[in-house]
Amino acid sequence: MDCYSIDSKCMLMKLLNATTAFLFGIFTGLAASFVFNNEGRFDQVYLIAFIAIASAMISIFIDFLIAPKQIFGFWSNVLKRIEASPFKVFAKPLGTCIYCQNVYVYSACFFAVYFNTTLSLWLFIGGAACSHIVLAFLDKQLNS
Repeated sequence: MDCYSIDSKCMLMKLLNATTAFLFGIFTGLAASFVFNNEGRFDQVYLIAFIAIASAMISIFIDFLIAPKQIFGFWSNVLKRIEASPFKVFAKPLGTCIYCQNVYVYSACFFAVYFNTTLSLWLFIGGAACSHIVLAFLDKQLNS
């Protein structure tokens, strides 16, 4: 949908198009966890929400740390070299794309909690989508 004017209907359509897939992922993961796990459902949902918010904030923090002229600013030079090499596919998850990196940060946070609790593995899908939505919101607020 091409729209460059500030039209409320156009903005609503853009918002719906952007969030439909993420909401589908959230509800698919939550529905699967409710079907396959019978105990402590809402406690797990609260825990997944906390993990999603925490991993999004960690991703923002990592993005700040690897920015040029920051403490790990040298990493941006390493990423530029990786992008110029045949291994450029690894540059995005290593820090070039904050959303690609967030998947791995969320995975690490999720499995750190998963191996220490009785968390349902089905919640990984919905939690990853929640983490992406929280990251998109935080990134828009911080970079606008």
